[in-house]
Amino acid sequence: MSSKNFNPENFEQFLRDSGPAVKGLLKNPPDLSPERLAVLRQKMEAHQSFLREIPARQMRQVILELFKSTPMDGSDLAFMLRKNNVQLQGASGEGELFGLLREMENTKVIAGEWKDGDERRKKVYKLTDLGRAEISPVTSKEAELAQWLLSRAAA
Repeated sequence: MSSKNFNPENFEQFLRDSGPAVKGLLKNPPDLSPERLAVLRQKMEAHQSFLREIPARQMRQVILELFKSTPMDGSDLAFMLRKNNVQLQGASGEGELFGLLREMENTKVIAGEWKDGDERRKKVYKLTDLGRAEISPVTSKEAELAQWLLSRAAA
């Protein structure tokens, strides 16, 4: 329930819907031993880590893989990464990501073109032939991450 649709009736319905599950947890609490929590955390991180920090070299390959499938602007890329808890290693914000995009454009592996958007002009990046040639054939990890990001964006 989001704060946008909160009202007393919604909250009462939420309590009615979640009550049996809460009662079940109180009657039969889960095993929260340190060993069990470690196993659960490992399973969750294998599925999707809470924050996946990747070095610039690897992020560059992920971006190339993403732009191979879909041209996008930097804000869309940053949103996709942030939504999926992926960030440039050591980055304190999105400025480093935009710096990497500038560096990739300067080296001509991606090309940016200004387009009019709904609310503002945006620079849409696409992969160049030089960028296609730079995609390493041994980037299964980066390709897998890029495909995962694209599948989550489509959902």
